[in-house]
Amino acid sequence: MNREVAVWLKLSKSAYIVPLLGIAKFSPESLPALVSEWMSFGTLNQYLEKEAKNFTISARVELTNGVAGGVNYRPSISI
Repeated sequence: MNREVAVWLKLSKSAYIVPLLGIAKFSPESLPALVSEWMSFGTLNQYLEKEAKNFTISARVELTNGVAGGVNYRPSISI
């Protein structure tokens, strides 16, 4: 879990990555949960299933550029 937190924290410095807000544990026996911002449209997949058919060409290009920016962001992560 520590590795995942460290990686996400480094990735969160990019404007293309949803930031990590913290870690929550609901009971002593439960696994910790990583907490991010609330995305009102759900996951990217859920958003695309609902909205993709309504996208203009420019909206498709903007979304593609955003995904490419996130994939291209590679901080040096040594853990």
